[in-house]
Amino acid sequence: MRVPQVSIIVPCYNQAHYLDEALQSVLDQTDPDWECIIVNDGSPENAKLV
Repeated sequence: MRVPQVSIIVPCYNQAHYLDEALQSVLDQTDPDWECIIVNDGSPENAKLV
């Protein structure tokens, strides 16, 4: 398994309202060699629904 060159880490504790925009920004970038790790550290918001 090859490791991506770039790891993008998106924390989303109590920030679910920004998650859609943040992920769209990740998807719009031009480097093809990346992974996105979304971290929800027990946020009471519904980040899972986004």
